[in-house]
Amino acid sequence: MAQKAHPRKKAAKKGHPKPKPAKAKRPKPKATQKARPKPTADVTQTDVCSDNWSGSANEDFEWVNGTSAAVDIKQDGSNTWPFQNFASGSSVPVGTQSCQLIGTKGTYTYKVEGGCPQLGNPKTVIIT
Repeated sequence: MAQKAHPRKKAAKKGHPKPKPAKAKRPKPKATQKARPKPTADVTQTDVCSDNWSGSANEDFEWVNGTSAAVDIKQDGSNTWPFQNFASGSSVPVGTQSCQLIGTKGTYTYKVEGGCPQLGNPKTVIIT
């Protein structure tokens, strides 16, 4: 008399067992790794040493300082200061610094001191 397979166990099949697909392993992040912030697509980047550039009224932008030293941005005499949330005499460190243009359209000048190899003051920004 043939024995029946146990109801909770499957009967052994003849031949080779079918291999199970391997599970993909995700590498575990190291505790010391920090997530890099993604650049914001909406923010314009402007070289801190550039001249004759333009932007829109109230536009957010980032100063980009690719020099080896901080660059100071100062008011050009008594001319209107074209930046919000950025005081005259503030420094842009090596890297980037957030800033915003004022809301009044026009042509404005400012000065830079420090790391720019060719200062060419005053600098001009046209707000449209």
